[in-house]
Amino acid sequence: MIKGYAGRILEVDLAKRTFAFKPLDEETARLYIGGKGYGTRLLYDMTEPGIDPLGPDNPLIFATGPLNGSVAPQSNRFAVVAKSPLTGGIGNAACGGSFAYGLKKAGVDILVCKNQSAAPVRLEIDGDRDEVRFIDAADLWGKGTYETQEILGKKKHHAVIGPAGENLVLFAGIVSDERIAGRTGMGAVMGSKKLKAVTAYGSRRLEMEDPEAFKEYTKQIRAMFRDHPVLGGTLGAFGTGQIVNTTNARNILPTHNFKYGRFSQARKLSGEYIADHYLVGTRSSCIHCPVTCGRQVELEGVGVVKGPEYETLALMGANLEVGDVKKVAEWNYLADDFGMDTISLGVVLSFTMELQERGMLDAGVRFGDVSGVADLIKDIAHRRGLGDDLANGVKRMSEKYGGSEFAMHVKGLELSAYDPRGSFAQGVEYATTNRGGDHVQGASMYLESVGPFTINPRNLKLKADLPILQQNLACAINSMVLCLFTTYGIIP
Repeated sequence: MIKGYAGRILEVDLAKRTFAFKPLDEETARLYIGGKGYGTRLLYDMTEPGIDPLGPDNPLIFATGPLNGSVAPQSNRFAVVAKSPLTGGIGNAACGGSFAYGLKKAGVDILVCKNQSAAPVRLEIDGDRDEVRFIDAADLWGKGTYETQEILGKKKHHAVIGPAGENLVLFAGIVSDERIAGRTGMGAVMGSKKLKAVTAYGSRRLEMEDPEAFKEYTKQIRAMFRDHPVLGGTLGAFGTGQIVNTTNARNILPTHNFKYGRFSQARKLSGEYIADHYLVGTRSSCIHCPVTCGRQVELEGVGVVKGPEYETLALMGANLEVGDVKKVAEWNYLADDFGMDTISLGVVLSFTMELQERGMLDAGVRFGDVSGVADLIKDIAHRRGLGDDLANGVKRMSEKYGGSEFAMHVKGLELSAYDPRGSFAQGVEYATTNRGGDHVQGASMYLESVGPFTINPRNLKLKADLPILQQNLACAINSMVLCLFTTYGIIP
C-alpha cells in the first residue's frame, strides 16, 4: 500500500448493524487520491440513477487523503460525499476539526455508511480493537452539535449532526469540533440514516516513505506559510473577515439579496473591526495548522465561541443589510449548533426578505431589521411553520412562491459571497462547477478580486482559463483533503 494511507475502507450497514473492513484499492487511490475524488468514484460505483438522496440507497461516505492524520500543515480535514438532497447531483463538503485525525488513528481511510437505521444510533470506531459499536442515540436526538460533542467527550474525535440534520433541512451540515462540512446537505443525508454521530479513535501511526524527509519538508512548508503575506500575515491577524473591506471596495460584497455589491456598514463587519472590538481569548486553528484563521468572540449568556467567517459576515450580515457583528455572531452560533450551512442559510433569509419586500410572502423579516431572524433560524432547523419551506432552499422556495429571477443559486446550491457581476471568472466558475454555485471548487475570485494581486475582473481575457486552472487545482486539493488556503502558499 502507498505510504500515507491506512490501507482500509470501513463499510457499515446501519440497517443490519454490521461492519466490515476492506482493503483500500491502490489503483483507485493512485487515480483519485482520496477525499472528494475517491469518494465520488465510490458514489458513482455504488448508486443507480434516480435514487432518492434521502433514501436508503444513498451511501454516506467520509473520506480522507494520504496526508490527513499527519503533522503536515492544513491537512487534518475530511470530505463527505453523497448524492445531494439540495441539488440532486454530486454532493460533497469538506470539514476541518479533528474527525479526520481520529479516522486515521483508527486505521481507516474511508468510512461508508449504507442503508438506514430504524432508530437514532451513533457509531464508535475503535481502531485498536478493529471494532465498531452501534450505540442507541435516543438520548442525543434533538440536542445541538456542541452539547452532543460535550457529552461524547472532548478526548475523542467526532462528526455529528444537530436538529437541522435530524429534521432533514436540505442544507444541513456535519460538524467536527467547531468546523462544519456545510455545503450540499450532507447533514440531511446523515439525518435520513438516523445517524446522530460517529466517533473514531485509536493509536495507529501513519507510515511515510521517508519520515525524515517528510519531517524536513513539513518544516519548510510551515516556514513558508509563516512568511507568506496572507497565510502568515493578514489571515492570521484578521481571519477570513479580512476581505470584507476588499470585496466591498470591489463592489462584489452581496448586499440586499445580491441587488448591490456595496454595503455602507461593511467596515463594522470586517476582520479588522472584529479584532479591534470583539476578539477575545486566542485565535484558533485546526489540528497541526499554523494559520490561525479562526476567531473567538464572546456571546452574552453563552460564553466564548467561534466567531463568524467571511461567508457568514457577508451573507448573514451585508446581504441582510445588518451591520451588527454581535447579531451575526449570534446567528452564526445558532446555525453551527443546529448544524446548518450559513452560506445557504444567509441566501435563504435574504431571498425571504425580498419576497417580503415585494409583497409575495408574509414572513415577518425585513432587510436591516434584526427582529425575528433568530426565531426564523430556529423554525428552519426544526421545520416549524414557514421554516418548513425555507428549509428546502431558495430554488424550491421560488417554485412555490415565485421570484426565480432573484433566487440566487446555481443547480439548486445557493451562491457564495462573491457577486459575479464584479468577478466574471467567478461567475463562470459558479456556472460550471459540478457542485453548483460555490467558491471552494476553484476560488477564481482570489486571482480576480481579493488576493494580493488581481487580474482585471471585468475584462473577458482569461475568464475561461482561470476557472479551468483553479477548478483542476481545487479538485486535487479537495481529493487530498487539504485546506484550500494551501493554494495561497503557491500563488503570491
